[in-house]
Amino acid sequence: MDIIRRRLPARLMIVLLSALMPVVLFAQDEAVDAEKPKTMSMAVPDLRDEQVPLKAQRGDFVVVPIPISSPTFGTGLVAAGAYFYGQTEEQKKVQPASLTGLGGAYTDNESWAAAVAQQSYWDGNRWRLTAVAGFVDFSLTLATPDLPSGETEVAWGIVGALFQATISRRLGDSRWYGGVIARYLAMDQDIDSTLSDLNFDLGETLYVAGLGLVAEFDRRNRPFNSQSGIYFKADAMFSTTSGDRDGSYQGYGADFRSYRSISDSVVLAWQIKGCSRSGNAPLWNACFINLRGFSITEYIGRHSAMGQAELRWNFHKRWGAAAFAGWGWAGNSFAEQGDDQNTPSYGVGGRFMVLPSQGINIRVDLAWSEDDEAIHLSVAEAF
Repeated sequence: MDIIRRRLPARLMIVLLSALMPVVLFAQDEAVDAEKPKTMSMAVPDLRDEQVPLKAQRGDFVVVPIPISSPTFGTGLVAAGAYFYGQTEEQKKVQPASLTGLGGAYTDNESWAAAVAQQSYWDGNRWRLTAVAGFVDFSLTLATPDLPSGETEVAWGIVGALFQATISRRLGDSRWYGGVIARYLAMDQDIDSTLSDLNFDLGETLYVAGLGLVAEFDRRNRPFNSQSGIYFKADAMFSTTSGDRDGSYQGYGADFRSYRSISDSVVLAWQIKGCSRSGNAPLWNACFINLRGFSITEYIGRHSAMGQAELRWNFHKRWGAAAFAGWGWAGNSFAEQGDDQNTPSYGVGGRFMVLPSQGINIRVDLAWSEDDEAIHLSVAEAF
């Protein structure tokens, strides 16, 4: 199968820009210690006092470069930095430090992205603000319906900008947070003109404005490489489009994760995730199967569901291994012209812990799917 170079769809741009900050800031949700006040949910580790390989630091500014590799983005480098704002001693006890981050990524297919992010915490961590703005020019492969030419992949190009902000509040003294999401995207899309819409908007120029709601519950012992607890997130987005075509669409998502310690060194983790799109949704904001072993652009639909489980073994202070398996389904698939698609995913991997205080690993996974295999190199566990 010939691989044709193409650019990243804007739905995937959101995925990549969201990944830029955890690579260097390790900014994910953190559960509350039962012995501490219930105010540290969603904490961001402060890297100023951590010994991280390759870290460059000057005062409150920290920079970390990390190599990446995946069948979706190719092989390249992510480099990002963060400025941590000062805190009083009282603030340090109940909330993480606010920060401003910058990130960039470049891969071997001449794809690149740049982003700036802000994470702010106030009122004893009752309120949180996360905002990201970025620009991308990416190249990927896109699986398509059968064409008269016999091609199974066509060129798909996206160049565009994104802004997204989420503000949320802790609900009483619980582990729940509720919030509002605002999003704006301006995209120029280039896709083979012989393709029909197949229930997706394939317009060349689209401007998308969206507003949504999000709810999160977190009872994990730590945000990365969790050893116990559960995590749940649900969101609903309502968007309007303008440009080549005017319209509207809705997006819904849910994500549940569970972690259980089988022994002091072995953890069983599993995840169930679902997605749905209705209305005149752009192709780049469709539902994807985000498993290992293939590019996520191979399975695109108006609906998707996936589940995966992973057995993690920390056999040394900093070294570990993992075995995983999963299954994904895409409904009203783009490549199958409205039919359903499904695929298995399984593999093994190695781990090296770069930030022991938070359990953050660099991971290398070798994964197989129904018709493909892939190597993944990244920071932090897959879920």
